[in-house]
Amino acid sequence: MNVPAVTQLLRFQILSSTRSVASVFYTIVLPVMLFCVFGFMFGVDANYAVFFLPGMIGVMTTSDALFAVGPVMKEYFRQGIVREFRGYPLPIAWLFVTFIVTRLLFILVSATLLATVSALVFGYLPSAGTLALYAVAIVLGFASYGLIALCISFVGIVDNRDQGLLSLYYFLGMFLSDAYFSLSQKGWIFDAIGYLFPLKVMLQLMRGDAAAIAPMLAWFVAALGCFTLLVRSMRALRA
Repeated sequence: MNVPAVTQLLRFQILSSTRSVASVFYTIVLPVMLFCVFGFMFGVDANYAVFFLPGMIGVMTTSDALFAVGPVMKEYFRQGIVREFRGYPLPIAWLFVTFIVTRLLFILVSATLLATVSALVFGYLPSAGTLALYAVAIVLGFASYGLIALCISFVGIVDNRDQGLLSLYYFLGMFLSDAYFSLSQKGWIFDAIGYLFPLKVMLQLMRGDAAAIAPMLAWFVAALGCFTLLVRSMRALRA
């Protein structure tokens, strides 16, 4: 592995993201603002923050994975960036790996800020063990939603119909996965529908259910399998 080239590419990805006002605002600033606004609006205290903080982090993670990964990767192909990258002294996979690592770094910074605000404003500071569960859930959840976003975006690579599908999947997941309130307690139907979204088990893991790592891994494997099949089918059509 060409370590200097990887380091340079990663630095470029980080600088490109930090120079994007929209990227910094939507990934780091906006979640903290919404956490404070919703927290005061819903009267969040230390007890409710145990439930509410993972919801904010989970929704922020899914939003970044759906709307940053899929569409950006699609533009890499449409604008010819992938083709131009073949002259770089690295396999093309590193273009995607460094981008994903950059997005994860942004999400972890945002999650740290949210946990800090939770402690200072609402009186709840997650324990070290809980923070470890947060980190695992963020990585697996981001990977699963990123792969789902790639599948949807590549299906709509020509006509941009992916935008509507991504938004629909995001908002349905946000309201049906017990992010801000426990809708699953309203009936078994709502509880069952929630499992159509990785966010459901992602939040269960963040809220202390260590057994939720099994369905979280299952979601990742399923999303990876779907993306692999989609890529192979696209190659077959071009052959």
